[in-house]
Amino acid sequence: GAGALSMSKKDRRYKLAKRGENEDELLLTVAEQFRRREGQASISWYPGHIAKAEKALQDVLSRVDVVVEVRDARIPASTTHPMVDAWLKNRSTKRIVALNRVDMTPRSAVSMWEAYLENTLKIPSCLVNGKTGGRGIDMLK
Repeated sequence: GAGALSMSKKDRRYKLAKRGENEDELLLTVAEQFRRREGQASISWYPGHIAKAEKALQDVLSRVDVVVEVRDARIPASTTHPMVDAWLKNRSTKRIVALNRVDMTPRSAVSMWEAYLENTLKIPSCLVNGKTGGRGIDMLK
């Protein structure tokens, strides 16, 4: 019950040791069950729901005229999917990158990303403040 939720890692290890078990053995057991169930030689860390979502996204991207990709201005390289460029390649789909949370990002960093997106990648961008909207929301309209 509630006691198990608040049990510390040290307490869990002690409890397992008392029963003659340890975490490594339990994890191995889970891994073995996964291998048998999936018929795989090793564990795949790419869950099926992600592959399913990617396939659905590719299907949608093939039917739209404009893609507005919203990225976090604090970490724009980390908040895009690495396959978006490939999925949109050789399509007439227009793409706009909306950099969100610009209010929480140094202006110099935002300016560098804007220049990189527009001058190097040739992708139009707009700046958005998620709380107040900003000129980026007006531009997207």
